[in-house]
Amino acid sequence: MRRHLPTPWRHARAERHLRFEAENLVPMHLGRIRSDLQQRLTERARHLDSTLEARYEAVARRIRTVLDADRQQTLPADHCLTPREQLLRQILGDLSELAADAPAGNVP
Repeated sequence: MRRHLPTPWRHARAERHLRFEAENLVPMHLGRIRSDLQQRLTERARHLDSTLEARYEAVARRIRTVLDADRQQTLPADHCLTPREQLLRQILGDLSELAADAPAGNVP
C-alpha cells in the first residue's frame, strides 16, 4: 500500500495549498506593511516638524541679536536705518508673519 502520492500529484497538491495560503497571507502582509509605513511617516513628520521649529527659532534669535547689537551702537540723531538693518527687520517681520499664520506646531 502506498503512503505518498506520486511526485507530480504531490507537487500539484503542494502548489494548490501554497496558492490557497497566499490568497490569505498577501492581504494580511500588505496591511502590516501599510501600517508600518504610516507609522514611520508619522514619526518622520514629527521629527521634521521639531527640526524646522528649532531652525526657525535659531534664525529668529540670530536676527534679533544682530538687530539688538545694531541698536546699541551710538547713532547720530539724524540716523536712518542702514540697508542691512532694513533687510534684517523685513526678514524678521516675514518670519513672525509666517509663525503667526502657521497652525500650532507647524512653524516653517
